[in-house]
Parts: sequence; structure tokens; C-alpha cells
Amino acid sequence: MAPLSADIMVVGAAGAWRLAQRSLKVSVIEPETPASGSTGNSVAGVRHQFTNETHVLLAGESTAEYAALPSET
Repeated sequence: MAPLSADIMVVGAAGAWRLAQRSLKVSVIEPETPASGSTGNSVAGVRHQFTNETHVLLAGESTAEYAALPSET
């Protein structure tokens, strides 16, 4: 196998998609095929039941990211 060349390497397709939108050269590391892990099996939910302030803030940002995604249908 040839060595990979990328600006960034990501485990999972969701984060890679956002980074590629910013013109970064992204390599996705998956055990099988792209989106075969948690991204492809996601119910696209964002948990909001946290007691840690950092997790509460990240959940809010995630909800805003989902709302800003373009429709692909």
C-alpha cells in the first residue's frame, strides 16, 4: 500500500466532509468502506442531556451544524 498524503486524516466520514468543504486534502480512515461505521449507522441525533458545561456547549454547536446542512434529497 502506498503511503497516504493529506492535510489531515480523519476517522469517520462526517468530519471529513466538513473539512473537505474547507478545501483541505482529507484522507478518511475506515475499517471497511466509507461511512460503514458510526456515521453510516447514525440516527442523526444530538444528545442534549449533559451535566458538563463543555458537552452542553458542544451539543448546541452540533445542533446548529445539523440545521445548517444543505438538503441532499
